[in-house]
Parts: sequence; C-alpha cells; structure tokens
Amino acid sequence: MPSISSTPSTEASTSQLDRNLSGFTTLTDPLTISVGLLVFTNALEDPATHAAAAQKILPSVPLAHFFQLLQQDFGYDTEAVMDLTCTLIEALLKDQSYSTLTQDPAMVQALELALQSPSPQFKTNVFRLLLQGLSSKDSIAIAERTKQSLVKVIFSPNVLAQALQDDENRAKIHEMANNSRNLIVQLRTLEVLIGITADSLEGLSELEGMKMLDALKFGLDSSDVLTRFNIIELLGKFGTEAGTAFLDEMGIFTRLADIVANDTEQDPLGVSAVIKLYGQLGSAVPVPYPTIDMKFQILVQLERILAGGDEDYHVTEPLKQEAIAAVGLTGGNGSNLQWLLDSSCGRTFTTMYGSLSRDSKVVWFHALAQILQGCGRMSSTGRDVQELYECLEAGGQSAFVGRLVTAAKSHSVEMALAALSLMIKLANYDFGVQKIGQDREAITFLLDRNVDLTHAGKVARAEVISNMLDTIAREKGGSGPELLTADQISRLDLARRQGAFYQRAAATVAIQDIAA
Repeated sequence: MPSISSTPSTEASTSQLDRNLSGFTTLTDPLTISVGLLVFTNALEDPATHAAAAQKILPSVPLAHFFQLLQQDFGYDTEAVMDLTCTLIEALLKDQSYSTLTQDPAMVQALELALQSPSPQFKTNVFRLLLQGLSSKDSIAIAERTKQSLVKVIFSPNVLAQALQDDENRAKIHEMANNSRNLIVQLRTLEVLIGITADSLEGLSELEGMKMLDALKFGLDSSDVLTRFNIIELLGKFGTEAGTAFLDEMGIFTRLADIVANDTEQDPLGVSAVIKLYGQLGSAVPVPYPTIDMKFQILVQLERILAGGDEDYHVTEPLKQEAIAAVGLTGGNGSNLQWLLDSSCGRTFTTMYGSLSRDSKVVWFHALAQILQGCGRMSSTGRDVQELYECLEAGGQSAFVGRLVTAAKSHSVEMALAALSLMIKLANYDFGVQKIGQDREAITFLLDRNVDLTHAGKVARAEVISNMLDTIAREKGGSGPELLTADQISRLDLARRQGAFYQRAAATVAIQDIAA
C-alpha cells in the first residue's frame, strides 16, 4: 500500500469529512478505506474540530463498523488498516466515559465485538477505556460488567503484560490496585488481576514485581477490620497450584496462621474469613492440599477450633461451625479424604457429634453429606466413605443410622432436613443401603406415613427411598451380598410408586343407634 501522510492539511475540513462519511460503510478497497480513516483521525486530533467531528462520525458510521474492519482480511494491507482503525477508535473514545458509552446499546454491542480483536494495540486501548468503568462510582452494574469484560479482553498474563507496557495503563492500574481510600475499586481491580493470572506463577510474580499486589500483603495487617476481611476473601481466587505457590512465596499462609492463632477473640470476622478460605482451598482440585497442609498445618489449625479452645483460646460457636464446614469442603474433594481421615482433625470431626449444640449438629450433618456427595463422584466403590462410616460408628454411643433417624424425626425443621440430606447421600452407597436395611427403626421411619414431616421432609424421605432402590438396581448381578431382603425391597418399591404424599384412605363407618 502506498504510504499515506498523517500530517493534517488545510483541506481536511468539514467538507472533506462529510465527503468521506458518505458511503464509507460500503467501501471495500483497503487504500480508499485507509484514506477515509486518516481523514476521520485528523479531524478528531484537531482540538478545534474534535467535538463536531465526533458528533458527525458516530451517527454516520456505527462504532461497530470500525470494529468489524479489525476482523477483515485485506491481504498485505491488513496490518496497515488495523493500525489506522485502532488509532481512530482510540481518538473516538478518548474523551468519552465508559458509563456514557454503555447508555447506548449499539455502543455496548460494539465494545463486546471488540473482544474478538486479535490486535494487542486495540486491546491496550480497550483496556484503558474499561479501567474507567471499573472505577465507576455511579453504577455498580457498570463496574461489575466492566470487571467481567476486562477478564475477557485481557484473557492471559501475556496479553495483560502487553497492556501494562503502556505507561498510562500501568500507572492507572497501579493507582487503582493500591487505592486504599476506595476499597471497592481496589478490590475490583485486584480481582481482575488475579482472575487473569491465577493460573500463572510467572504472571503473578510479574505483577508482584510491579507492586500491583502489595495490597494483598498490607491489607492483612490493616487496622480496619472490613479491609482485612475483604482481602482474605479475595485470596480465595488463588485456588490453583500456581496461586497457592504464590501465596507461599508472599508469606501469606504464615500470616493467615497467625490470625487464626491470635485473633479469634479480637477479630472473629477475620478468622472466619480465613477458615472459609481454608475450605475453598481444600475443595479446589488443582490445589496440592497435602503439600500446603504439611507446610502450614491447616488441619491442625482447624482441629484447634473444632475442639472449642480453652481459657487462652476463645472460640465462638459460629467459628466452630465455619471450621466444620471447611472440613466438609476439604473431605468432599475425594483426593483429600484419605489425608483428612488419617489426620487428628479428621478423627476429631468424626467423633464430635455428641458434644455439639443443635445448630452445630445441623452444620455437621451438611458437612458430612458434602463429603459423601463429593467422594461419590470420585469413586464408584466408596471404600474411603465406608472407612469414614466405620469411624463414625466407632465414635458414637449408638449405631450411626439410629442417630440419623432420631435427628430426622426432630421437631427442628433444620435438623430434620439436615439428617435427611445425609441419608440421601448415604443411600447412594451399597454399604449405606445395607446399614439402613439392618436398622429396623430406619425402615419403619421410611415406610411410616404417619410420621410428622414437613413438605420438604416428605420429599427428602422419598429421595432416600429412591436412591436406595437405584443403588440396589446397580448392584444386581454383582458378587456382593444382598443389600436388603426381598420383603424390604418390595415395600420400598411400593412406597416409591405411591409417591411422597400418599395417604391411606380412612374408612368412615356411620353407627346409628336404633331405638329398641
């Protein structure tokens, strides 16, 4: 393509702009398109004509059309057209706020089309524009949408590095990531940066080298309770192998352990956030949990909270419940169950039911149900879960199924539903069906239509029955022992066919006294 001078001439007047606007969207020749783009850009770069030019260009040539030019193949001229188009779009958007653009549905559509552009230069320009939206104080919806768009536009550490080569972008993102005066903007910015780089230790290290992630370290030592809580919650985004390695390098795991050890009374909110984080990391499949547990003793920290503390270590009931839930998340990741069972924390968890308050028992049931559900997805045999069940039997005064049935009959709706949710998961395993079948009270409970249950309770009980029969059907033809007697199977099958809300018709007999 012949070179085109970018020096504005006196002929680049309003009339020249008007001539280029006419029919521009129908042009196909790359040289003619390039001339038009250059005229538009020159008009926008002149402060005297910028506003008027922008008002003329956008109504005549939709922003989406310029984005479409970036998708077209012009042969050898493709790169030149793309460079001119990017320069023009940058000039068009320079003085417009993101919130103003998103008021026009056509603009929003055009920006989303821009996400497909392969041009690093264009992504840099869009990145600059979206930073305005990320720091929006007028609309949470705009800010949240921008956050999602940024992760799409800057979809990898390499593309992020390209965007941050621009001095203006780098300075702006650094200001936003470390702006403790506006915690919301700071958290949004950090969430975007982590979302893009959490899978790349190299990308995270580069951000750390540019001091983009300093707020993560300093936030943990903040005197503001809310700041510390939000920073700890944000660490849950590091649920990858690279992310946990980075937290290790930054010394954050050590700092979190200090918070759990020393701040249960002074900052229960922060400790609660740390426990939730431990649960998130335990449930994340990519995280090498045994490795970080050996190094930082996460299960030891959780066990200390489960045990309830002492005079020197005050643990509230809500903190204990958070720890129970975290154990459930960790054990629900099948790759971690054996590690948990072999630990002192696992043994404490399986034997603590009898000492718990009613509300904590509800959480404990749900945590155990989560373990059974998660491990069912990991293993068809359920051997690890059967070992867990045997630990539960050994740790109680009575058969575990019997304790479940007692809880399922509770007048507390939360307790009843929690126990039934656990029975539903237990019924997915052959040994679980066998244990339920061996407990006469359990079979009676499942078949007795007169038991006082809520609507949700009746639905849950029907699901227990259905899961038991499905498990038996899967086991037919196997070499294992019979799970239930033929009579039990027949009665359970009838109950399933009758449905959750079946009631026997009551015969009414009218007795009339006959006078002698």
